[in-house]
Amino acid sequence: MLQENRDPEDVVRFAHHIEDSLYANTGLQDQASAMYGGAALYQWRYDGTLAFTREPLVDDGATLARHMVVAHTGTPHASTHSGTLVIEAVKHTGRLAPLIEMSEHARAFADAVRSSAFAEAAEAMNREASVRAAFLREFSTQEDEELARLGRDAGCGVRVAGRGSGGAVWAMGPEDGITFLRDAWRNVFAERGAGRVLATAPTMDGLRVSSAG
Repeated sequence: MLQENRDPEDVVRFAHHIEDSLYANTGLQDQASAMYGGAALYQWRYDGTLAFTREPLVDDGATLARHMVVAHTGTPHASTHSGTLVIEAVKHTGRLAPLIEMSEHARAFADAVRSSAFAEAAEAMNREASVRAAFLREFSTQEDEELARLGRDAGCGVRVAGRGSGGAVWAMGPEDGITFLRDAWRNVFAERGAGRVLATAPTMDGLRVSSAG
């Protein structure tokens, strides 16, 4: 029999431990997003309790959807295990300042989304991505960089997702910029013969499990 009303935070931690046993130094962000849905600012505490706080940023998924586009490139990304990259970068450089700067840009992004200031959200995304790429020495393929450049030209922020061999990219920005970028990406994928802009929308509800009978 399914246990009713399990603590969502316990579910997040349980899922994280499973992933972390397979791939070391993983985060909780994917599990938390799946558990709660919506868009939120998470603050993590990696100590004996592995706890976090969650601050929802929007209550209208339809509005958020007009300022986002998600695509699959048709090609898996190289698996980079970003958590391990962070640890190795700190060990190699002895620097924490880039991590603090990335956190500041992430908070600026959250503030902008909360205020529906999507042009500012895009700027914060791109600033964080620039610091991250330099500090972690993350590489982008020419194909990904072409998509990112189109996004920046349209005034949108672009991030590569699926570093564990996925192949997704997503962007956020002003509605007119997203409309332009959606068509630009479709043209690129048509020329490549691979990739597709996905029909996606934010869900404001997360994981739900039910049992019949």
